[in-house]
Amino acid sequence: MCAQWTHNANTTGAPKWGIYSFRSRAARGSGQTQAAANNVKLVANSTADSFTRGEVNGMFPVTPGAKANTSGESRKAQALGWALRTAGEGPVLTFNAANGSRFANGETAVLSNGNGSNATLTITSNATTNLASVAIQGGPGPTYAVNTAAVVTFTREQHVSNLNFSNSTALTNVGNANTINVNIGNTGLSYGVNAFASFLSNSTGGFTNTNTQAIAWAANSTVNFGLFANNQTNTAVVITFTNANGAVVGGTYVATANLLASTGGTITAKGLGGRAGRVTYETLVVDRHINATATSSVTNSAGILPE
Repeated sequence: MCAQWTHNANTTGAPKWGIYSFRSRAARGSGQTQAAANNVKLVANSTADSFTRGEVNGMFPVTPGAKANTSGESRKAQALGWALRTAGEGPVLTFNAANGSRFANGETAVLSNGNGSNATLTITSNATTNLASVAIQGGPGPTYAVNTAAVVTFTREQHVSNLNFSNSTALTNVGNANTINVNIGNTGLSYGVNAFASFLSNSTGGFTNTNTQAIAWAANSTVNFGLFANNQTNTAVVITFTNANGAVVGGTYVATANLLASTGGTITAKGLGGRAGRVTYETLVVDRHINATATSSVTNSAGILPE
């Protein structure tokens, strides 16, 4: 038995110099006291970027039971004893996106919980307003050691659900059975995409709430239910009616748009690039008598080297 480690597979039995495998002082710590504390943290560590940015570093006991168990990474460990595990990270290359309703092209979500700054995802929907695909805006985004670490949070922009209309005086520039265009824009928040649609006026040169309520708001080439900030209110939008010639409909009227957000849907990281999935083991101590049944043995909850 060497004073620098013991046969016990626990934090006190780990080699005391494992932390000095790192050249970086930031990883080792300044001074023997901090280095000793970091050496304890290194044991069975599975948290990314704890010691080296872009990597998951941990010092693991390779016991006879762990070496025999092929459900983990035992094939990568060369010998019984203690080994330094290094797992690489990489950006998300592909996503799984499905389900949900009332999604519009251009909606966003936030990719987080990785190494580096969060990234914004742009959503594409299909003809039935379900999630179809997502793409990262402006670069690779944060990196991860495993795809399950990625967290995606929907922004939940709002869309026009229906349009309420009432008028107190005669409308002008309407015409009988004429095409009326409606445009609903953001105001105050400087964000989003205007909603637009068309409908026909009635035979008496006007239109009513029945006409506006009949609009089938969707996301296609002729109707767009818009993209509004998730804190935009129903009354804080600008609604403009124009006729087929572009003249603005006049008269005194009240028009309000009901805004609703998308619902449901799932986005998960699928494929990672870079060095993600590349795992190496460097033997630090060869010890065929390492004892996994000792008091306070390291419990590998991450399934890396399970007994």
